[in-house]
Amino acid sequence: MMTFKVPLPIDPLFCPRLSCQVFDNVFGGLSQPMIGNFTIPVGDLIKGLREERQREIAAIEKIVEWLTKISKDEMVASYYAHKEKVQAGIVVDDTNDELDSKIA
Repeated sequence: MMTFKVPLPIDPLFCPRLSCQVFDNVFGGLSQPMIGNFTIPVGDLIKGLREERQREIAAIEKIVEWLTKISKDEMVASYYAHKEKVQAGIVVDDTNDELDSKIA
């Protein structure tokens, strides 16, 4: 296994793809047939991880906001009232999308 650290560009235009070739040494190194090659889209992986991290940070910030409101007793009553209606099977036609997304 090979491990190395390389600084990579941030600009998507210059994000690299890692091309690899695998050789096998046969007969004490006299013959080196290539047994495979592959490409790892490093730039696409970096971009996907960055987007995933941004979504996770946004979700965590929203949770912290909700917990802050709950700790200040700003939304406890409305949350529990809505939750009880949903559990009782009562169709709730609230226009408060924020509360609906919190329950879901």
